[in-house]
Amino acid sequence: MVAISRQPRFRVGTYNNGQPYVPARGRYAPRKQVEDRQCRSHAVLDLDREMPTSGSFIHRILREMKIRFYQQKTMRNYRHALGGFLRWFGNRPHLVSREDVRCYLEVLVDGGASASWVSVHLSSIRTAFDKMCGRDVTLGLETPRRPKTLPVVLSPQEVVRLLEATPSLRDKLLLGLMYATGVRVSEVVKLRYRDLDFDRRTISVWQGKG
Repeated sequence: MVAISRQPRFRVGTYNNGQPYVPARGRYAPRKQVEDRQCRSHAVLDLDREMPTSGSFIHRILREMKIRFYQQKTMRNYRHALGGFLRWFGNRPHLVSREDVRCYLEVLVDGGASASWVSVHLSSIRTAFDKMCGRDVTLGLETPRRPKTLPVVLSPQEVVRLLEATPSLRDKLLLGLMYATGVRVSEVVKLRYRDLDFDRRTISVWQGKG
């Protein structure tokens, strides 16, 4: 009679000798799931708990924008847009819903507001409520489409007349730089002599928009 040796039963998650796998280390080590939503404790303002007034809400949002080094023009536009929205809403900010935002944007469009102005209002509401307060009142709302128009191109004669009409040499230099390089007014007024490289024929624009 011949004895038959039985092979050890294989179990998933073990080596051939039956010992369990050693937990992975390094890049293959198990990691916690990435959060895809902002935690309420990370919010600048807990609306449901604090229930601030409109004035206090705007003040807190503007302070956070200042800390994050938003541009002064952006802060001014957002303050104006948030103030208009909350005055139209007529209640405390923690009661704002997604449908309220849609209704307000519809009021702006019916009132003849441009796509750019509606975009400013939507961006201000999204930044204040969703990004800084952890809400989702603008979820699903897309930035309005801007109409495509052909640019107005001046003729050489019109450019010459424009430069000749400047009251001073400084203004003529500013207009000439703007026309030749395409920089914005806020960028050209910050230029200094050290920003001009005559050897390389280049101009350095520091902290330009975009």
